[in-house]
Amino acid sequence: MLLIHAIRISRKGWHTLLNFCFHTALTFAVFAGGINRIKYPIICQAVGVVLHYSSLSTMLWLGSRLETSTFR
Repeated sequence: MLLIHAIRISRKGWHTLLNFCFHTALTFAVFAGGINRIKYPIICQAVGVVLHYSSLSTMLWLGSRLETSTFR
């Protein structure tokens, strides 16, 4: 059983971790759901835009966490 209170993490760290997990899951879900949607160009373009946004935001949250944990 995982106890959330046993993990000591700052509020900023928790916020960063939660957003990182959300955007990673969004990237995987959109990729898995939209990889074969090439019949309609609009859907293909929308999947590409969402994948671009979610992958960039995943990298930015990861970089944000690295910056906050490195420079204390």
